This record gives sequence, C-alpha cells and structure tokens, in this order.
Amino acid sequence: KASQQSASSELTTDIDESAYKLEYSKRDSDASYDESKAVSVTLNGTTAEASDASVSVEGSTVTIGSEGVYVLSGTLDDGQVVVNAPEDAKVQLVMKGASITNSTGPAVYVQQADKCFVTLAEGTENMLADGAEYADPEADANATLYSECDLTLQGSGTLSVAGNFNDAIKTKDDLVITGGSYAVKAASDALNGHDSVKISGGAFAIDAGNDAIKSSKDDDESKGFVSIDGGSFILNATDKGVNAARYIRVTGDAKIDITSGDDAIHSDMYARIAGGSLTISAG
Repeated sequence: KASQQSASSELTTDIDESAYKLEYSKRDSDASYDESKAVSVTLNGTTAEASDASVSVEGSTVTIGSEGVYVLSGTLDDGQVVVNAPEDAKVQLVMKGASITNSTGPAVYVQQADKCFVTLAEGTENMLADGAEYADPEADANATLYSECDLTLQGSGTLSVAGNFNDAIKTKDDLVITGGSYAVKAASDALNGHDSVKISGGAFAIDAGNDAIKSSKDDDESKGFVSIDGGSFILNATDKGVNAARYIRVTGDAKIDITSGDDAIHSDMYARIAGGSLTISAG
C-alpha cells in the first residue's frame, strides 16, 4: 500500500499545469458589444452591403480590413467572409441571424488579425457550411470556419456548422469557447485548435468523421492541450472523442457523453479528470 501511494504521488507531481495557459481572458467571457458603434454587414444572397468603408465587397466575397465590431445578418448563398486586418487587430464578428455557405472553400476565413471573436447574438440562429470539394484542396485553409490566429467563440445564440470537406472549426493557434449552442458535423475533425482548445461553457452536439475535439501541437511544452471546464457535450466520433498531443484536463461541472470508434479520451502524455460527469462508449 505504501509503495502504491508513493507511485501515485510521483505521477501526480509530474503533471505540471503551470506550463499551460489555462485561464480565460475577460474578453473571452464578455460577449457584449455596442451595436450603435458597430459596422453593419447585411448579406443579400449573392452580395452584401456594409455601413463602413472598412468592409469591401467584391461579388460574393466580403472582406473586413480593420479592427472593430462587425454585425453580420442575412444570407450569403455561395460566398465568403474574409478577415484580413493588421497583425495587431482584434476583430469581433457578431453573427445575428447570419447564414453563410461557400461551395469551394471556407465560409469564414480569418486570414490575418491578432485575435478574432465570433459572437453568437442572443436569441439568434446562425449557420456556416462549405462544399465537399474545394477550389484548392491542398490549401491550409481547409475548414468551414478557419482562422490563422487565435479564435474565440462566445455568446448565447446558436450556430450550426457543416464541415463537408474536412474540418468544421479550425485555428492554427488557440481555440476558446465560452458560450453558445453548437450543432457541428465534420468530415474530419469538428473542433480543432492546433495550439490548444479551452472550453468553459456551451452546449455541443458533435458528429465527427475523425476526432470530435483536437489539439495536435507536440513541439511546444506549453501547447497541445485541451481543457474542458464546463458545458454539455454529446460527442460522436469515428476516431477519438477528445484528442490532445500533450495534456487533457476536465474540471468543473462539464457533462460529457462520448461515443467513439477509437479512444474516448486520448492524450499522448497526461490527462487529469478533476471534475465533471462522463459517459463513455469507446471502440
């Protein structure tokens, strides 16, 4: 018994959470915005109209070029919303009854910014979808909602995402979700934050052809982690339910139901289940 306790103590000591940035910023959790000061972007089928010159419209491509708050509403039948702002810009996209479909690429493509916030306005239903074939199938931008920078999803509205080509929601940096209701279906991964994934709240119904929630960066001791600190999840994954290169943490009152073809919860290094409620059926 003494040797078992000693081994357990040593193993626990090896999990050093101080290496990971597990906290949430104030703005991650604050989904408020002043609509009177925001730029209005009205999607009109095959084109769009904007109330400010910081938004350019060319055919069915809407490009946001400056820091600020942008309220998207209406329907874009086969087009794209692009964020191409300065490297230090923080851009907030408020989806207020917005539906965006792109048959040949990402529906929303964050090419450049410091951080992008996608806010689901209270009481609204929103939709993003891509096609099964991309114009450039080898491009890095291979998800319905794709970001080159840190990405935060927040608010209390709903968002359905159909990732028909590859991933549904993907960022090359950190993915943070603090609220909202999500119905996500992906040909490959559903929620993919290359550097990390942090979720403090929200309701998720996920159907993934590969992994449901994933972080894959394995060459940085402070990255490659998934932290689930709240929310309710129904995860159906052909491969893994939650998959991290370095560390997985489940805390708080998270309620997670996983059905997976392979491992339900998989970390290449460490996992800490310190709270929550889990129901698992794993292949």
